[in-house]
Amino acid sequence: MKSGKGSSFPVVPVIALALGAGLVISFSGAFKNPSQPSGSTVPPPVAGVPPPSTNAAAPATTANTFSLVDPAASETEMTDAVRATELVNIGTDFYQQGNYLGAATNYAAAVALSPEDEAAHFNLASALVRLGRNAEAKMEYLEALKLFPDYSEAHNNLGNLLAGEDKLAEAAEHIGTAIQLTPESSSAQNNLGIVLMRQGKINEAIQRFTEAVRLQPDYLEAHCNLGNALIGQGKLAEATAEFEAALKVKADFEPAHRGLARVAQARQPKPLVPNSPVPLR
Repeated sequence: MKSGKGSSFPVVPVIALALGAGLVISFSGAFKNPSQPSGSTVPPPVAGVPPPSTNAAAPATTANTFSLVDPAASETEMTDAVRATELVNIGTDFYQQGNYLGAATNYAAAVALSPEDEAAHFNLASALVRLGRNAEAKMEYLEALKLFPDYSEAHNNLGNLLAGEDKLAEAAEHIGTAIQLTPESSSAQNNLGIVLMRQGKINEAIQRFTEAVRLQPDYLEAHCNLGNALIGQGKLAEATAEFEAALKVKADFEPAHRGLARVAQARQPKPLVPNSPVPLR
């Protein structure tokens, strides 16, 4: 997967968050800077997210580390860039362990040292989302996009936050941009499908969900979202197949079980409503 200015980053598995009506959105997770290998020393967890500080965590030292910096940069700039890289990687170790406070602290420190690093802004935003600090996260995604307008994952995640604010037109625009940049993104296809569902565009939503599961056949959330959309069209057999496909991947996936319950409910015969008596004249 490509992220940032053309650099390759390993990506943390997407974050799945449940919405109403059984829909599930996906956020792209945090990225690790390639200039430091995984498995580096991780400092003890921190208690909160203080203001950005260059002393947020002790650097992890490894042999032959390098940083993608301008050779003409000053020694101070190069030192800051290397330090920021270390902080991003420490933050991502925290993120992968589920310590989002520690992750955000280190990402914020990296941003303070290297404010033009769009990946540091993106990672900080991703940690803030997990902490429920969506307004701050939105600002960080916007900053990442100001630095690199073609940042697909930032468009996708920002679109999800906008959808959460019921700004569906803006959400569709950002997620649509993500798809234009990376049409192979199953996450963006799924998320645009959700926005379209909320706009009442069920046929278009089904196309997006279908594309998401084509791109990623084990995409549990997209299978369930497609199943829920098909229920809305009365296509109960097809909906059942989607929920069952999700359960083949993860037998205890609760959204799929809830979906099958909706199918069973939809198959129940509707009770007849007696006609109102006609008054005598």
